[in-house]
Amino acid sequence: MTVASETTSVLVAIINFGIGNFGSVSNMVRRVGGTPSEVTWPSELKDAQAIILPGVGSFDAGVGTMREHGLERPLSDRILMAGVPVLGICLGMQIMAERSEEGALPGLGWLPGSVIRFRTNQDGETIRVPHIGWNAVTKQQPSPLLEGIEDGSEFYFVHSYHLDNADTSALVGVTSYGLDFPSVIQKGRIFGTQFHPEKSQIWGEKLFRNFLAVAQHA
Repeated sequence: MTVASETTSVLVAIINFGIGNFGSVSNMVRRVGGTPSEVTWPSELKDAQAIILPGVGSFDAGVGTMREHGLERPLSDRILMAGVPVLGICLGMQIMAERSEEGALPGLGWLPGSVIRFRTNQDGETIRVPHIGWNAVTKQQPSPLLEGIEDGSEFYFVHSYHLDNADTSALVGVTSYGLDFPSVIQKGRIFGTQFHPEKSQIWGEKLFRNFLAVAQHA
């Protein structure tokens, strides 16, 4: 799937977990020409052309907030049934998996695999957490999310957990931090980044433009 990166006022529903980076994600959506819409209740999803699950905080807090606001089923309906593109960022991507070591609640299950904590590297040495700072993303296969972004470009990471046992067919990019872990995924119109594109300057802005272009051409 190849899309142009120009967008015209795509309505982007940004789920506000009350614990995350809603403001910075919203600002980036505006910067690339989209129209951000804060969502805390199911009725606010109705007209969305794209959905973003931002992420700062703990797994159970994010999943719990969605459940308290009745968003879990409506989100699945809009994304899995209606085909609305979604981008999960950091915790937002982890929530789309089946489960996490960080919490007791089940994830959304849109992606196979679990979320685990960094422990040891390939030599058995303890990995320092959290992983903070700029790191390269190595492309594994083409994706419209990374179109026009150079292989090995650096993005900004802040996390202690990562996706494990991911479906290789959904693996778009990997990053090395003691070990290789999934940093970009795609399954149909479900996209996820372990890094924070809203904090990743030029390449992060390009990634947002690409995501909104997918929504515009959906």
